[in-house]
Parts: sequence; structure tokens; C-alpha cells
Amino acid sequence: AVSDTLSLSLFTSFAQSIIAYLEHVQIRQLVANVDDSVDALKNGLCDFLVAFDDFSVSNGLFSRLELQTE
Repeated sequence: AVSDTLSLSLFTSFAQSIIAYLEHVQIRQLVANVDDSVDALKNGLCDFLVAFDDFSVSNGLFSRLELQTE
């Protein structure tokens, strides 16, 4: 899942870099507002969430990888 803003600015290059290393990975992008994206992650509807730092998922329940700082 990815927020609207990041789907335009970051996700395409991120997905391409993953596919370059893992040829058989299938990626489907779920673009939604932040709350819906967080809910999708919490409910198991997606495997990864690409988002700005969000306190609702920074509670230790999920692993975190910082892709970029601004």
C-alpha cells in the first residue's frame, strides 16, 4: 500500500529496483489515503506499506526500513 503522494514520487523507482534484484517478484500497488493504507497493513491486505513516518505503525508491531529522508 502506498499513499497518493508517494505513489507519484517514490514508488515507481522503488518497485523497479526491487524487480531488478528479484526477477520473479510480483508487485501490485494499492494507492489509498494514509488511514486506509495503514488499515490495509494492519488487516493483512498488503505485505508492505510505503509511507511517510506514521505514528500509527511506529508502535513496534511492524518491522521498519527507512528508504529516504527529507
